[in-house]
Amino acid sequence: MTMIREFDQEIGARLREAREAVGLSQKDLAKSMRADARWSQATVWSIESGERPLRLSEARLVASILECDVAYLAGLDGQPPADGLGIAIRVLEEHRGKVSTNKERA
Repeated sequence: MTMIREFDQEIGARLREAREAVGLSQKDLAKSMRADARWSQATVWSIESGERPLRLSEARLVASILECDVAYLAGLDGQPPADGLGIAIRVLEEHRGKVSTNKERA
């Protein structure tokens, strides 16, 4: 296994830990990333399993959603994820707002 592949797996594992620490499912994280990065649940799975690298631009967005540092995701210490309940509520409210907006347009 190459060093880059090992790094991708480590970063994916940190992403999974951070996501789970705040109580988000892969699907919830994908929904939060969909507008900017067009992620699906399969994208989250492939990054977490190390099959696909996490791009730096994506890492910044993910860190913002999970309220942690990019350095944490990269395994370079940094700030771990914040309180999961607050993040989960914010993500659900954002999703609810998008659903309401779509219903109003219909």
